[in-house]
Amino acid sequence: MHPLIASAISNGAAADLYASLIPDPPMSSQWLKEIRTRWGNPNHPSLDCFPEETIHSIDLPSLERLNVVNVSLLVPSNSTEDVVVYLHGGGWIAPMAGKYLGWAKALAFNSRRSVYAVHYRLAPENPFPAALFDCLGVLEEVFKRHSGNVCIVGDSGGSNLAAACDQWRRRR
Repeated sequence: MHPLIASAISNGAAADLYASLIPDPPMSSQWLKEIRTRWGNPNHPSLDCFPEETIHSIDLPSLERLNVVNVSLLVPSNSTEDVVVYLHGGGWIAPMAGKYLGWAKALAFNSRRSVYAVHYRLAPENPFPAALFDCLGVLEEVFKRHSGNVCIVGDSGGSNLAAACDQWRRRR
């Protein structure tokens, strides 16, 4: 905010009115907490779908190698050698747990592919390029581990990360 406007708001005749319009805590903090609570709910209804899909929790390196990235590995009983790396949506702020993990289970079941569901670091606590580095590190590790086809997919913010990962690999 421009200093003159900030001064007018905090010192002017309407300072009390302006102060009452700004929630405490800020709306963005409230919204962030609400999204993470609801979408990251470990009892999210989408997790009840496809109960036969086994979920393994593994840790893989970030591209920086300083961080470890938690990954949910979903392995269907009838899986092929091909794998999917799934990058969840949620505007880079919502967690993989809950809603998006349910989607990863559906992806594993319907594609008959093992799915690496990446729990990348979230914004705003971890600004760009933290999430991208996490996704790139996991993708590189998956390519080392698998001889079959590797497909990277995402939805919403995750599709942005998937496209960036694809471009990065093409340029290497």
